[in-house]
Amino acid sequence: MNNKNISMPRQVKSEQTKKKIFDAAVELIKKHGFQYLTIKNICEFSGVSNGSFYYYFKTKDELLTYYLSEVYKQYVTQLDNPKPQSDFRKSILDAYLFYGDYCEKTGIDFISSYYSTENKALCRRELAHKENAGTEYTSIIAQTAGDLKEAKKNDYLREEIDPAEAAADICTIVKGIIFEWSLNDGKLDLKETMDRILMVYLDSLASEKFRREFICN
Repeated sequence: MNNKNISMPRQVKSEQTKKKIFDAAVELIKKHGFQYLTIKNICEFSGVSNGSFYYYFKTKDELLTYYLSEVYKQYVTQLDNPKPQSDFRKSILDAYLFYGDYCEKTGIDFISSYYSTENKALCRRELAHKENAGTEYTSIIAQTAGDLKEAKKNDYLREEIDPAEAAADICTIVKGIIFEWSLNDGKLDLKETMDRILMVYLDSLASEKFRREFICN
């Protein structure tokens, strides 16, 4: 069979180009810092035109959000059962521990620059409050909101707990832990710290019914 005339599917080519642009942004951040992350520099580093950049990403923030969405895609891919677990704590903790592992593999040079006050892609609280959070997961925080909404339906959360607000708070806690990890040049045990602090917070959300069924037994 002659393969010379076989063309690459548009979707595959599109994903490859998006990754090429993002990989260039990662290298820019690693080598020069977040302040050098301009669309002009990204295009020069990746070898794509401004038009190509704006075809795939409307803004620089949208490009930076690509990192977070890719983490979630990889997390879902490795799940045996993507449905919420009865123990909402485990479902949420597993997702963020995966993210912690992903941060470690990505490297301290990138993460310490990515977690900048200039990076508005990290402003994720609104995702926890979207109406579709919990039905169409697009990120770890959206899944967290969904897991907590499901727990609320089962009377596993304290009555006064708002699932969306709790999901946003968890995201804030995680950002603080990662920032601390960055300040310590990666010497802090990231996943152990996440596990310990998040479990304390998640336990504080649990209703008496949940405690009887999952904690006291």
